[in-house]
Amino acid sequence: MKGKLDAGDPRAWWLEALEAIHLDPFDRALIAQAKAEQLTLMTTDSEIPKYDIECLRVAR
Repeated sequence: MKGKLDAGDPRAWWLEALEAIHLDPFDRALIAQAKAEQLTLMTTDSEIPKYDIECLRVAR
């Protein structure tokens, strides 16, 4: 059947996707670098270990 694809409101799903990503741009760069180079991050940030990277959680 030929018809239009209903993708909903692209702005809505784009905002939802952005909210699902860590909001700090520097942290996103660190996460991407750690993934690309298979590095381990040491952090006190409780959000970073949620990503698929090796982390050492540092207690304050």
